[in-house]
Amino acid sequence: MKLIRYTSLILIFANLLGCSDLDPLRTGLEGKTLPSFPILLKDGNTFINTTSIDNKGPLVFLYFSPYCPYCKAEIDNIVENITSLNKIQFVLVSGYSIDEIQKISDQYKLSKYNNIIVGRDTGYKIADYFGSYRVPYTAIYDKNKKLKHSFLGKMDIGQLRKVTDFD
Repeated sequence: MKLIRYTSLILIFANLLGCSDLDPLRTGLEGKTLPSFPILLKDGNTFINTTSIDNKGPLVFLYFSPYCPYCKAEIDNIVENITSLNKIQFVLVSGYSIDEIQKISDQYKLSKYNNIIVGRDTGYKIADYFGSYRVPYTAIYDKNKKLKHSFLGKMDIGQLRKVTDFD
């Protein structure tokens, strides 16, 4: 009985630690300009290139899985706070099929937000570039498309605001 109680306490403690602010990853890519990557938009026909994304402020790439509860929670937080995040251009990309990406887009009604682009990383070029296939993976660029921070794990909105508050 004590073992169950101690195990429960350890799990609760570990969970609370996991909810604290994430530390930025050191990728060696900090300060580098965003490379040119094709992104297949959720319509399944249209490609855009990362160089053509028009951002006047921070640019946030969220690499996600349609099946990841932490990714869904992060997308939900972004949508719930979209009014206060309107100066941030979000690019949500996944390596999953367009059908699966479209379901997430529909679930969160992402089409109605001008500052959210949703698409597929065909060929996993973006995942390869960052060297991470784990999700959620967030890369934050400044208005000049220079990498400022990368994070692995769910970010809360307060932390997202803090790390995108630069000019």
